[in-house]
Amino acid sequence: MANQIELFKSWIPILDEVYKVSSLTSELDGNPELAREGANANELIIPMISMQGLGDYSRNAGYVDGDVTRRTSNRIRPRSCEA
Repeated sequence: MANQIELFKSWIPILDEVYKVSSLTSELDGNPELAREGANANELIIPMISMQGLGDYSRNAGYVDGDVTRRTSNRIRPRSCEA
């Protein structure tokens, strides 16, 4: 029987690869409460946020005034998401 430490060391490269792949896709995960089901079948309601501002900075006026607008968009759920 192999030494337990040697057995553990053999799994480290595999675990590192799994962590590497998982951490790449975790950036794409969003808040699941933001996308909710719509009134129709296979419909999702997704919030759309548009922002303005943070353009050029001037010493006299500072940053330009901006606005944040939130609206919702209804999208049909792709077939790959169906259970």
